Amino acid sequence: DSHFGSSLGGGGFRAPPIPNPAASLPRPPLPAHIEASTVAAMAEQQGQQQQIVSRADRLAKIRRDKLEMMGVQFFGEFKQACKSTHQLGRHSITWGAVIPALVPSSDEDLDEVLGVFASALHDLGFSQIEWCNAPVPTAWQEEPVRHGSHVHLRAHWEDNLGDRFG
Repeated sequence: DSHFGSSLGGGGFRAPPIPNPAASLPRPPLPAHIEASTVAAMAEQQGQQQQIVSRADRLAKIRRDKLEMMGVQFFGEFKQACKSTHQLGRHSITWGAVIPALVPSSDEDLDEVLGVFASALHDLGFSQIEWCNAPVPTAWQEEPVRHGSHVHLRAHWEDNLGDRFG
């Protein structure tokens, strides 16, 4: 029998391999308390590629998220003003405010918040939005614009949009 070694050679008994049914099962998720460094080390050991997010990337994402939230809150203030105006039976508003920023007067922050705000305005469905280009001579334009940290705009809407002011 080929599974038995010779009594003189000492090869011993070799059993046929037994299949391991657990090897084909998916791995359960790791517990939340396992740190990213441990996960990365485990992935490296298994020959898998793991994308590690740098501290700078994490901080940049946190900053973008905060600025986006500021833009959404800024839009909420505008929407509340529109709601009050609509309740008075009007269908347009001229509104101005100081744009919030993480760092006061930071052009980068102001532009990001203005972008979020302008996008939300567009998505709501106003019939017309005009932005005040403040330097003399003052002009109204369709593209979002700010003057320093200030924004001034006019918005017009149809009567059915009033329900969306919430």
